[in-house]
Amino acid sequence: MPTQFSGGLIRQFIQQEKIILLDLSYIAEKIEHWWTDNKHGTYTHLTKLSLIGVIQSNIKPDDYYYFDKVGMNGISGVCVTGVFDIDDFRLAHIVHEALSEFFLLKDIDNSHESHKSIFLKTDAEKYSNWSCGYGEIMPHSEGLYDSASPDIVALTVCRDLTNTPTYCYMMKDIFEDISDVELEVLLNSRAKFTSGRNTSGCKECIRPILEVSEQSGVIMNLDFRIDINNGSRMLPIGNKSGEIINKLRETFLNCKPFHPSTNAGTFLAIANNKVLHARPRINLDKKLAELASQTSTFTNTPRLLYRSKGPRYDISLSRCYSRYI
Repeated sequence: MPTQFSGGLIRQFIQQEKIILLDLSYIAEKIEHWWTDNKHGTYTHLTKLSLIGVIQSNIKPDDYYYFDKVGMNGISGVCVTGVFDIDDFRLAHIVHEALSEFFLLKDIDNSHESHKSIFLKTDAEKYSNWSCGYGEIMPHSEGLYDSASPDIVALTVCRDLTNTPTYCYMMKDIFEDISDVELEVLLNSRAKFTSGRNTSGCKECIRPILEVSEQSGVIMNLDFRIDINNGSRMLPIGNKSGEIINKLRETFLNCKPFHPSTNAGTFLAIANNKVLHARPRINLDKKLAELASQTSTFTNTPRLLYRSKGPRYDISLSRCYSRYI
């Protein structure tokens, strides 16, 4: 990969990025039959391994090929549909965990953050830019306030009676209306990122806005959310980059995002620094949303998704022991 990057070359790289769509409905019956035999047992790591075996034995090699490619070789994400049809929060959870393993996703376990289950929590109707709130969530990448932001983000739909989509914004669309010179400005600019409602306390981290990695190609660090307590989650450092970021905010008004199915059994894995994700306001009357947030359980909440985010598994010996191999 070249050591000097012009705006034109960066644009060539991001034009190649894509999200792969896979219909895995052909294995749904196998998974649901496995669940019938296992749903009354205790959920353990061995249970998850058992399900992984079922999936691996029945999936087509051409589909399986993409599972460990997210964030590499121009693959910004993979969207899987039809993995199950049953509305069961325990089945959805174990499928989510099993598929996350296939995608080499090691979920973070931070004491300062609760992120696994997404549903209308108490006071949801009062908040935007919160995954468990009612209002709109602006485009963002996860965890940019942390020194080790996630490589991959995964979502599984257990149930969505509101039919509220997740929006995915690709780099080629985000940067379509800015010039090559402006891309070069972003490549040499930084921003301060701040945590929000989902995190206890206030955490901050300064990052490049645009980077080029030998392993991953072009990656971006952007967060357009505004937190009710901490304000803007992203503050560009420098006037030039600030003007460009404001221009990008306007871009989303005309962008047509990819949005995966809201049906149960949809699994989405995206490269956190290649795809911004967002969500419109929950498609539900505000009074009904308030009521749901006060009485929510995993069985009756109208919208339940599972989320994982974290680094990519790397079990290669060469990373630490290359001199001995």
